[in-house]
Amino acid sequence: MTASSGQPDPAPTPEGEQRNGPGSARGVISASDCPEVGTGAPHAASTSPAGAPPAPAPAPGPPDPSKGRVVVEVAIRVQSPNRREHYLSRARRVRGERAAVRTALERLAPPPLPWRVTLVRLAPRRLDDDNATAAMKGARDETAVWLRVDDGDEARVRFVVEQERATGYAVRIVVEHAEVRP
Repeated sequence: MTASSGQPDPAPTPEGEQRNGPGSARGVISASDCPEVGTGAPHAASTSPAGAPPAPAPAPGPPDPSKGRVVVEVAIRVQSPNRREHYLSRARRVRGERAAVRTALERLAPPPLPWRVTLVRLAPRRLDDDNATAAMKGARDETAVWLRVDDGDEARVRFVVEQERATGYAVRIVVEHAEVRP
């Protein structure tokens, strides 16, 4: 338990994995809570004894693909494209989804090229595969903007849409270094 909030401590983050999100019961933590996230090196304050100078940083080298991973959970409810709604209401909803994804990703650095982006829809019920893909369009577009790449550029990025059952609604975005095959 944390002393200040009375909330349970978040789950530990594996080294090299960046997490950010709404701080839900899934153990999601924000990048601002862990200054060492994404560097691949342990935080100096946690490894040096009291009063000792911090350990020197490791020499920079080629990025390690096993450490190139960003995981973000965004508390949004993506809707099926079969839902009947006014076009302006839909535009407002998608604009909100994109803003939430942008806010979750803006402080994080993307892993090295090429990327595999897995968009996971968390919801009590599943959509069929074509509706799930269409429902994730706003999250896909905003992730592509964050990566500074066209979402159709299959030589640099591959998008995969998955679904998991959950009690609430959210979207998990996993961006990782991977070989992209055309």
